[in-house]
Amino acid sequence: MIKKGLNLVGVQVLISVVKKLKVVSEGQANGRELKLGCVQKFKEIPDRGHHLTIEGIWEESMAKELDPALFGEGSWSASRTIEKSKPSVEFLEGKVVDLRMQLREIKNELDRWATETSEYRKSSHQRIEHLGQRLSRVEEVQGRVSDEVVLKVSQLHSRLGERQGLDRKVQDLVDRHHAVLRAAELRHSQLQKIIEEKEAQILATQAALNDARMEIGRLKRL
Repeated sequence: MIKKGLNLVGVQVLISVVKKLKVVSEGQANGRELKLGCVQKFKEIPDRGHHLTIEGIWEESMAKELDPALFGEGSWSASRTIEKSKPSVEFLEGKVVDLRMQLREIKNELDRWATETSEYRKSSHQRIEHLGQRLSRVEEVQGRVSDEVVLKVSQLHSRLGERQGLDRKVQDLVDRHHAVLRAAELRHSQLQKIIEEKEAQILATQAALNDARMEIGRLKRL
């Protein structure tokens, strides 16, 4: 985003320079020639290693503007061209200085942004490392808790198996007790029946004995 903003600033500066050049060139008879000369000067700046001076621009402007054949208009005198080109050269020199100042400010802004980015990267790296350490500790604790849960679940399963075995044994004992009770009840009912039969036999024997006694007593009286 900052690079795009810087590019937009540079484009806006160039547009303002072109607009001011148009304003300066309006009303002048040699505006077209002066503009072409300025463009040629800017094209030649990289070849010189950016060593642009007022004297160099002045000398080359003098050389071209004193030769009317270069621009196809021989009716203009060299003195008038030089007089009209002086403000334009000074204006361009001021614009070059402004552009250099703006480029210096842009460079400072880029350096500041790079410093802030580096600091933010360091702080982000530290935060990520801190979060990684916390995550490792959480994973370690989670692993221990998981192992404990698995151990407790296995113990519960073993205890549940033992409890189920005890329940089966208790159920077997209860079943045996019920069987013994049923057998005892059956034996008791059988004994009760035998007792009743014996009582009936005793009663019958007692009655027969009484009859025998009565018969013996009657015989004695005879």
